[in-house]
Amino acid sequence: MVANSFCIRKSLIRKANLAAHVEACNSKTMARESAGGGSGTTAQAQASVGHFVPESLVVDLFTATTSGDAVRWHGSRRAAVEAAVDEAVGEALEGGGVWLLKPSMGNKGADLHLVRRTEDVVRAVTEWPDALQWVLQRYVALPLTALGGRKFHLRVYVMARGALDVFVYREALVLLASLPHGDVQAAASGELAGASAHSLVTNTCVAATREGFDEAGSVLLLSELPGALDSALGPEAERVVRRAYAGVRECMARLFASLQGSVGGFMPLPNAYELYGVDFVVRETDSRPMLLEVNAGPDLKQTGGRLRTLIASMMGDVFDTSVLPLARAKAAGRFLAAGEGSSWASVGETSAAWDSVEDVALPDSRGGVLPGRPGGFRLGAENGWDPVLSLDWGVGDVDIGVSG
Repeated sequence: MVANSFCIRKSLIRKANLAAHVEACNSKTMARESAGGGSGTTAQAQASVGHFVPESLVVDLFTATTSGDAVRWHGSRRAAVEAAVDEAVGEALEGGGVWLLKPSMGNKGADLHLVRRTEDVVRAVTEWPDALQWVLQRYVALPLTALGGRKFHLRVYVMARGALDVFVYREALVLLASLPHGDVQAAASGELAGASAHSLVTNTCVAATREGFDEAGSVLLLSELPGALDSALGPEAERVVRRAYAGVRECMARLFASLQGSVGGFMPLPNAYELYGVDFVVRETDSRPMLLEVNAGPDLKQTGGRLRTLIASMMGDVFDTSVLPLARAKAAGRFLAAGEGSSWASVGETSAAWDSVEDVALPDSRGGVLPGRPGGFRLGAENGWDPVLSLDWGVGDVDIGVSG
């Protein structure tokens, strides 16, 4: 059989696990640099994946809220929570800046808080006692804006296949906030609601709650973004978008490669594939895409009615790129090898969305070379999946069966 999801991928799709993985990559890199070693594919990926992720910290309240010993030691449940929050993020908050607090298992833009102080975090987490794990992520202070100064994020569709090829769909979504980017400092005191939510939160579920929501003006395609940026950026608009897309490809290649060896965190399967919705905000200063989160089973309705043909095309390409090759290999009594079925060429050779895609390595990306095999492979211009990584995970003898 061919399965449409992997069994183990919590290091990708749970916000707290992803933050912990990136922090572990940073720590391993520091240790390798001190020892003067670490030049393999995984080491190179781990050394640079953090360049694409805003500083993120995990606030784990499980012990503080469920352990009787912790409550007795601190005198009350709230005091135990305050101590846990201070230990996890107190030092970072003292360093200043505005941070976004979100529950690890939250979705649809719900329960988001902008905070600056420890007491802001304590107040937020005590209001939501059922959420025992939170992520504190540094707010990207200067996001790129479009269409009247509105903040946006990219919803990029990413597919992992077998063990392991990774693809990025060339036509992404651009999801805009419903109001111009607001005063971040003024909003940094609690839960995002009302006008602050509509100016700072770009999730379509939030934007659609505003009276007069305009779907056509709030959900664009990546190929339409240069036009939306043109009034502010002029001829630079297309280059900015190309650079952001190149960064998305590099980030995804490095993120998946960095997960190799992550026991219990991520493991692909040779007869399975999985589709993810990956969210990025683009920095105004250098067009770098900053990874916000990875969603399994992405909501395909975010395109709205105007762009529903994108989803139909993408799912057809999923069938051609993953389902058919995996099924044919299985019918032949074997597994699909990483990179099989495609001719290798330069990553920037062809694209459905662009005449050519600049292969831009960001200034502080270590080496600027995608992990795995050199270059990339093409499935043909008629297919929208842009392959970014092919890496043999070494799990060719693992299979999934159906139990009766």
